[in-house]
Formats: sequence, C-alpha cells, structure tokens
Amino acid sequence: MTNDPKAQKFITERIERKNKQKEKKEKKAKEIKSLDGKRIVFKVKVNKKNEAYKAITAKDIAVRLKIDSRKIFIKPIKKIGETKVKINVESVKNEIKIVLEEEK
Repeated sequence: MTNDPKAQKFITERIERKNKQKEKKEKKAKEIKSLDGKRIVFKVKVNKKNEAYKAITAKDIAVRLKIDSRKIFIKPIKKIGETKVKINVESVKNEIKIVLEEEK
C-alpha cells in the first residue's frame, strides 16, 4: 500500500462503497426470498370475454415489488385468475402468484 493520504482516502472510500453495494444486494435478495409463493392481487376492469382491458405487465409487478422489471419473466397477463410468475434478482430465483380479479 501507499503512504499517500489521498490514495489511502480513495482506497478507503472505494472499499466502503463496495461494502454498501454488497449490503444493498443482500438486503434485496432477502426481500425477494420472503416473496416466494406470495400472491399479489390486481383489481382490473374486464370486457365481455372476461379479460382485463389493460394487461398486467412486468413493469406493473415490478412497481408493486419495488424491483427492476427486467428481473421478471412474463408475457402480459390479461386472463382473470391466478398466474405464476418467475422472478430472478441477485441470483435468487422465486415464483410468485399474480391474481387478476374483476374490479367492481
């Protein structure tokens, strides 16, 4: 290591940043693990075919879960009922259930 104070400060700050990033990732992974098997309900307006007017997308689910929508692997959901959705965040793979219910 170097004796230069500026270099020491730079190295210390970099290590602290990496530790904070690691803690943040671990916290998010723990949150995702806690979601395994949970149900998220969306109330939607339906048409005569008993399908949602507006499809529920990965972005809608991500907003509810407060995660990146690119970590959710689904096609837009229009069918009323329960659909299983896979989530992959920080090497944690889980499956949640998305439920579309008719808005009354």
